Amino acid sequence: MRTSGVADIREVERAILELNGQLTIVKRGDTSIKFPLVLDGQIAFDTLEDIHKDEDWLRRELAEQGYEPENVYMANYLDDRVVVAAYARGRSLPKK
Repeated sequence: MRTSGVADIREVERAILELNGQLTIVKRGDTSIKFPLVLDGQIAFDTLEDIHKDEDWLRRELAEQGYEPENVYMANYLDDRVVVAAYARGRSLPKK
């Protein structure tokens, strides 16, 4: 956290351990941070909880833009809106 400029743990609103092992720090009062809602077609339920939204809300927001979660590479919550980076149209995450 020191490399992120945090000297006091009380400054931290949220800490996110990214898939690549990097630690992302959100300081209290920081409004410019993007909150990941979908990563590789998977809904980030902890983020939904943090922003006081639910899965139904997210699915509606994505549907309004023509997407389902499995077709989304990444969706972020930024400035009270959902910003989507999708896989190529017609492509989705492989079924497991």
